[in-house]
Amino acid sequence: MLQREDGARLKTTSAVRQGVPPWRTFRKTAPLIIPFLLPMQLPSHSSERRRKGFSLVEALLTIAIMGVLTSLVVSVVSTATQDASRMVARQQQAAVQSAVQAWASSQTRDPGTGQILSQESIRANYNSRSTSLARLNLVAGYLDNVTANHFLTTTTNSSAIESDALNTANQHLELPTWDQSSYPQVNLVNN
Repeated sequence: MLQREDGARLKTTSAVRQGVPPWRTFRKTAPLIIPFLLPMQLPSHSSERRRKGFSLVEALLTIAIMGVLTSLVVSVVSTATQDASRMVARQQQAAVQSAVQAWASSQTRDPGTGQILSQESIRANYNSRSTSLARLNLVAGYLDNVTANHFLTTTTNSSAIESDALNTANQHLELPTWDQSSYPQVNLVNN
């Protein structure tokens, strides 16, 4: 028999005497224990009303937090879009530069007479086109058709070559005068 501190004797259950673990006897004692495990509700005062929703401050705070998170997401997406447009703009610059170099390299003979052309005469032919758009038309045969048509239909100013990606990146291409000491250049310029 077990004894309490005050000397009273405790009876042991048959389960404890038989070596059954206490958790196996839980089903028998659960109805007695469960009400004590449930959280107790504090008595409410009659003047207090029970809350059934969010307060105005909680709703405004939630909206403000959502607004901050939304602005962060929008700025990240916007930056990624602009970076992609700048990359496409650089690729378009490289494509036009390659077309200009291919045109200059192919101009070795005069189509009418078959005579070999000097670099000065090729440069004079290129520089005789006074605008970037006219120079683009000169080398457009060395671009793929889709790219050439896109440049030609998007460009509104004859001194600045435009495309959708260039407009998104606030840039344009310029084909400046071919200097004597260099090869023809294609410049990517910020608007």
